[in-house]
Amino acid sequence: MPTRMTAEQALTALAGARVRLLTELERFDDERFFVQPPRGGWGAAHVVEHLARVEGRIQQGARKVLEHGSDYRPAWYDALLKLPMRLGATDWIRVRTVQGADPLADSGAPLASRAQLMARLDTVRAGTMSLLEDTRDQDLAGLHLRHPIFGAFGIREFLAWTAWHEDRHRGQLVRIRVSL
Repeated sequence: MPTRMTAEQALTALAGARVRLLTELERFDDERFFVQPPRGGWGAAHVVEHLARVEGRIQQGARKVLEHGSDYRPAWYDALLKLPMRLGATDWIRVRTVQGADPLADSGAPLASRAQLMARLDTVRAGTMSLLEDTRDQDLAGLHLRHPIFGAFGIREFLAWTAWHEDRHRGQLVRIRVSL
């Protein structure tokens, strides 16, 4: 990811990742969409809810920073924190799901249908795209958000990071599908 990403670069990255994600999700029939793998872990529905939540939180944080400013400043080590991601080394690392962390059950809402989950994913992405369009001509250089593992990101870079995040979970969907 370039240091000073344009809105167009972010929009392009997000569009490409979404096409790849939807292509993989089409390979799950309605029944298997909610099935968890035999050895445990998330099913496709869990991944979709997780992706919507993470992108929604990043979008919410970006809107807050746009309105109130940012206290975060990149530290000298932030580039080092992003190095495994940029080198593709994170492809070899699988983070185990925290026991009890179930994106479908922990919200307290009744289990959503596949159509509802996909609509939620679309709604969140529309908000991200709108945010990028609305700030297309703004200089956002001094506004940052912090990721707990990868450090500080500029707003556009963090919104575009969700494309990388989707691609990472698309790989998880492949493993889920194969295990079923």
